[in-house]
Amino acid sequence: MTATTRLLFAGLVLALTGSATAIINPNFAPEQSYAGAGDGSEVAGPDGWTLRDLPGRALVSTVDFAVSGERVFWFETLTGGFGDNKLDQCVALSDSDAFAFSVLAWTATPDSDLRVRLNAEYYSSEADCLARSNRLDDDEEDFRLDGDPATWTSFTLIGDAPPATTHVRISLRARDRTGAGNNPATEPKFIYFDALDVAGGDLLNGDFSATSISLASFAQDQGPFGWSLRSVSDSGLVVPEPTAELGSAFRFSELGTGYGNNTLEQCVDISQLDPFVFDASVWPNLADVDLRVRLALNFFATQNDCISRQNDLGDPVFDFRTSDMVPESWNALRSGLIIAPAAASWGRIALRARDQRPAGADPVILFDRIALTDRFFVGGSVSGLAAGAELSLDNNGELLLITANGGFVFGNALAHDAAYAVTITQQPTSPSQTCMVSSGSGQIDADDVTDVLVECATDSFTIGGSVAGLETGNSVVLQLNGDSTVTVSANEPFSFTQALLDGSAYAVTVLENPSSPDQTCTVANGEGVLSGSNVDDVLVTCATDSFTVGGSLSNLLAGTTVVLQNNGADDLSLDGNGVFTFSQAVADGSAYAVTVLSQPSTPNQVCAVSNGSGVIAGADVDDVLVSCEIATYPVAGTLSGLADGASLSVQINGDETLALNSNGPFQFPTALADGSSYTVLVISQPTAAGQICSISNGSGIVSGAAVDNIQIICVADSFLLGGFLSGLAAGNSLTLVESDGQSLILDANGAFVFPQLLADGSSYQVSVTQQPTSPAQICSVVNGSGNIAGADVTNLSVECQADTTMPGTGPGGLGAGMAIINPNFGLEQAYAGSGAEFAGPDGWILRDLEDRRGLVSSFELAPSGSRVFRFESPQRGFGDNKLEQCLPVTDPAAFALRLQAWSSLSDPEVQVRVNIESYASAADCSARSNRIDNSDFDFPLTAPAQSWQALALAQALDPAASHARISIRMRDRSAGGDPAEPPVTVLFDSISAIGAALANGDFEAGSLAGAMFGLDQGPLGWTLRSVIETGLVLAEPSASGGSAFQFTRLGEGFGDNTLEQCVPIDLNRFVLSASVWPELRNPDLRIRLNVDLHANLADCLARSNRLDRRDTDFRTSGLNPGTWNTISTDPIARPSGATYARIALRARDRIEPPPASPPIILFDQVRLTADAVAVPVNHPLALLLLLALMLGLGGRLLTSPHRRA
Repeated sequence: MTATTRLLFAGLVLALTGSATAIINPNFAPEQSYAGAGDGSEVAGPDGWTLRDLPGRALVSTVDFAVSGERVFWFETLTGGFGDNKLDQCVALSDSDAFAFSVLAWTATPDSDLRVRLNAEYYSSEADCLARSNRLDDDEEDFRLDGDPATWTSFTLIGDAPPATTHVRISLRARDRTGAGNNPATEPKFIYFDALDVAGGDLLNGDFSATSISLASFAQDQGPFGWSLRSVSDSGLVVPEPTAELGSAFRFSELGTGYGNNTLEQCVDISQLDPFVFDASVWPNLADVDLRVRLALNFFATQNDCISRQNDLGDPVFDFRTSDMVPESWNALRSGLIIAPAAASWGRIALRARDQRPAGADPVILFDRIALTDRFFVGGSVSGLAAGAELSLDNNGELLLITANGGFVFGNALAHDAAYAVTITQQPTSPSQTCMVSSGSGQIDADDVTDVLVECATDSFTIGGSVAGLETGNSVVLQLNGDSTVTVSANEPFSFTQALLDGSAYAVTVLENPSSPDQTCTVANGEGVLSGSNVDDVLVTCATDSFTVGGSLSNLLAGTTVVLQNNGADDLSLDGNGVFTFSQAVADGSAYAVTVLSQPSTPNQVCAVSNGSGVIAGADVDDVLVSCEIATYPVAGTLSGLADGASLSVQINGDETLALNSNGPFQFPTALADGSSYTVLVISQPTAAGQICSISNGSGIVSGAAVDNIQIICVADSFLLGGFLSGLAAGNSLTLVESDGQSLILDANGAFVFPQLLADGSSYQVSVTQQPTSPAQICSVVNGSGNIAGADVTNLSVECQADTTMPGTGPGGLGAGMAIINPNFGLEQAYAGSGAEFAGPDGWILRDLEDRRGLVSSFELAPSGSRVFRFESPQRGFGDNKLEQCLPVTDPAAFALRLQAWSSLSDPEVQVRVNIESYASAADCSARSNRIDNSDFDFPLTAPAQSWQALALAQALDPAASHARISIRMRDRSAGGDPAEPPVTVLFDSISAIGAALANGDFEAGSLAGAMFGLDQGPLGWTLRSVIETGLVLAEPSASGGSAFQFTRLGEGFGDNTLEQCVPIDLNRFVLSASVWPELRNPDLRIRLNVDLHANLADCLARSNRLDRRDTDFRTSGLNPGTWNTISTDPIARPSGATYARIALRARDRIEPPPASPPIILFDQVRLTADAVAVPVNHPLALLLLLALMLGLGGRLLTSPHRRA
């Protein structure tokens, strides 16, 4: 029997196989084979497994009926005993009492002599398990495979592991004694295994999913999973198919000249098949009439007859020439209709090929997609279906939704001779289409139906509507989609003659408007998309043209509003100048009249209209002009109390002056605009009559009416006392008192006046009786005393500064703390020169410093900004160390100067002098020539040490003075007429002037770069002692923006490099800490923190009468180089009577051999802080603490985290 090669739905048919019998492995899935060594030894098997005693091969195969995953394991060659074919694995047991070994088994040929054995050997170590030595015990159990064919059966071995068991060697085995004499059957039988599991242990790869699958080859009586090779010329193999379409495929290694040379077979149950066909996909590399493929089938009554190939009931064959196929491509082959004999329940299908060509290239023929099917599909193609549309087809009650053009297939396959009839149950609606079926009915003839043809076409519809408002005799021309037109001459329905396809967009527009008279026609519902019906709702409305009325508004004040009206009805509110237009248009030829309905107010204005009326003449009106002007009102009042013959002058807004010489009403000549402010002042008092006049209601705002309530009252001669307050913090207040007893509370900066007038010639004395407290400030009065001299006193000056007196510097305050000056070594800028006068900080000059320096220093407690000025070396006379500046004088009579000074020592012999020299020109001031006047003001610094003291002076300068040279100096005679050792530190800040312009009084201008210091000098607050060379403040290397201190060069002893400071203490336990930055780590490079304790500041400064000393050393080998480390002493207990600590930072270098460059150590963030249990010794809690220590309950609450040398 022969058959022709047919392509079935271009590959669709193999995915829709209808009612096909269960062929095992029809697609030749990849397999991985494992061969024994041939000597019964152990070889590697699937991942995690070993194989023993294999007479042939074991395989892991990909199957579609696997239980866990998609793979199974099987032995290719079963023998009659359990001594062959063993699959082993050593498993670690987590619970030996729970041990059980289970497996699933599957066979197509069940038999009581087809058996499986599960074995377990117990060991006390993994090594023994792997070597199979020192076995503790074993369990095994055999199971028959005699159940239903082709089903999975579960077998479980319940083990009894000895208590010492840590590992078990499980073994899966199988045997076949279904043949004669307890031998395997002639036709090999196969058992497939899956889902191996061990309870109480961790089994690896029990579903074989971890196994790497490649491909396998097969010899005589072997074959791919489910198949058997017979009479092969050479062998067969599963290979990757070349088009990457179908995965893997089967190939005969070599073709013979007859069909009997190459056969791949499988027994298949055909009992449920009606007349059926035999399908296969074939890939030939050549197309030749003598290179052929055969699909063969033998019928049998039973499975055993099929397996043993006996009692054959028939053998139809179907041959195919490769000359009818497409070479190097997959060809779908289908046999003719096959009708099995009535007694046949099994069929042995066979794939065969032969090569009878006389010569030529080696042939390659691949097989795949093997199927037996008795059902066939109905399908065809659809054309013309619009994108997005849907069509519903029916075949014998089965509905199929079509959404795109191309091939289609009904899902239900039909038997041979069954009738089919394809009809349309639902036409497409979006867009609306009409579809027709051809070749849609017939009878199945052992093949798929592929020629049903469905053709669709889109429906067409018309566009129309109605016209309204068209004047008699007029016409309008409409246009559709910019193409088709229609002329409408009456208010009636219309329709375009051109129809459009459903789903098309349409747009109706007016091409020509009516012109006699002029009308404008608009279209509603004129755009859309056709949706299955004619459009008849387009509405065209025509109206006679109208025009707008408008113009421009000018001079309207901001914030005001004017309301205009047109033709007594259309109101328009305007709140800004510019172009305006009324909202209601006026028909052509109609009159218009624009008026002001409501004038602006607040302030009042008068707006007038020009060009406001006329007749519309075919265009918009835009030339109406509206201009506004502010209303004005007079300013007047009443004068009373003026003595006969006396006169005074008053002035309004600093401009218009009015002379008054009699009591009664008065009025300024010029009226003021509404909304403007006014201020009336007496600029000339009736002094000859011994009177002074005051004004009430003298200022305000004109508010839509005349001002007539100004009152001028003249009384006997007396004067005001007042001045100016500055520097008061927001929310603060202070109280002033005058010597006559009147007081005044001030809570805001600015001018102030005492409420009571003072008689001419009387004396006054003003002082601060209540200083500001939140925050704390100190306020001082400049020009606070004097006599009334025929005029108001206005030059009182009250100046407030932050109260920077440092708390807790005296003994006794609980938690007052210990204030180290400049603990972070802020940057400093030094100024030095060899001449008598040289440049100092920005705006300043320095004089008579010789080889000494002046410095601008960073200081956390600066009252203004963050910098202060200091002289590095105080001298015993005012003739040395001068900080000077020439000031332009703006008010010689009111000249005053204020500054703040801070001293490390409170002593009347530590003094500041302010010298003032006045000059007639800047050149004279700069050259110090032609001096007009010279004054000295001395101030002893007796405020508490380390606190800011406000200094202020007032000195009226000669009226001819245009410049003043101020000179700030200091001297120290506190040590028996000589400067103290170490030097006293005096700081200056917040220097300001009244009546003159002073520059950089807070020293914030200019840059700070760092400074170098020598013996008995040092950074602000510190003293260098016993230095090998020098020390300097510089920017610290971590680029954080801070600064640090460095000894320029280190000596071999701690005494060579010392930086010191005396600090008040008031806590009974404290620690000294610092941040250090070492360049390198070395046990011979060391740092020392030193604390000497003294009874008073004098002893501390003189380094005498020491009460106690604490030294703490640190090796740099215990620190991190090139970064900041925090070091600290252990807690230090303050001796009785100690009030000051002399803290010292020291370093030494004994590295041998010396490094190429001197090592660097930086210091920063020096802190004296209370220990966790610190309590001032004079506080009651100190007694409780002492008692706790005596009872053994005390101890360190905080410990230093740093290593110490």
